[in-house]
Amino acid sequence: MNATILFENTKPDSTGYIVDNGLSILVEKNGKQILYDTGKNDGLLKNAAALGVDLGIVDAVVISHGHNDHTGGLMGFLQVNNNAQIYLKRDALTPLFVKTPKIEKNISTNSRVLLKYSGRFTFVDTITKIGEGIFIVPDIKRLYPIPSVNRILFSGKNGTIVNDKFEHELFMIIKENNHLVIFTGCGHTGVQNIITTAKDVCLGTKIKAVIGGFHYESPSIKGCQEPKENIEGAARWILQEGIEKIYTGHCTGSSGYSIMKPILKDRIKRITTGMKITI
Repeated sequence: MNATILFENTKPDSTGYIVDNGLSILVEKNGKQILYDTGKNDGLLKNAAALGVDLGIVDAVVISHGHNDHTGGLMGFLQVNNNAQIYLKRDALTPLFVKTPKIEKNISTNSRVLLKYSGRFTFVDTITKIGEGIFIVPDIKRLYPIPSVNRILFSGKNGTIVNDKFEHELFMIIKENNHLVIFTGCGHTGVQNIITTAKDVCLGTKIKAVIGGFHYESPSIKGCQEPKENIEGAARWILQEGIEKIYTGHCTGSSGYSIMKPILKDRIKRITTGMKITI
């Protein structure tokens, strides 16, 4: 299985990739190409071109949740790809906001995408197989606390703005050679909850790697970060679980990564735009 980071908050200094707050990962397994999230605006198309990636042959798109730093590249993608089905939860299309006493910002998915390409969308409400050993998991257990940084995130329900419960979030697992690789978007429901759910879905299968963001930092609000002790607790828990590799970035933030690194050491690696991962 190979994964290429097409869009992320950071890039190597020597490259000209487009970066912004967002995430998009191209996953290749057994000849099938899955685009996991689409980043923000036209950065996906430009970075794919720079990396020699043909988005026109992507087989499917999985949307982890409805925030526009994960869905912002959808319109551009659909203009260059005529076949891929888009898999997401229906709640991913509800109005979504960042809201504080000083800021209110709409971070919803562009509604015009669904209007123009309605036939390309598949709404997921049960575990869904989209390829050999490739599964979308829409229901995430809530056994551990979710990130406190979520407190500034809201959703629109019946004309009222309420605290977001992240019913629009899902994750993807790839099962290969008796091990699992988990893909998160932001992990708004908590990386421990996602890992625990994956273990329950695939009983007895070792988790080899987790790839994606853990939402320990808000890109919108300076200083809005997860308490250090919470991040350290999650890192120690991951270590006890025996997961071999953690590839993380985006909303984990530089501070979140630096807190996890001394605990997870060589098990954790920072993802950047253009990075290629082979598992």
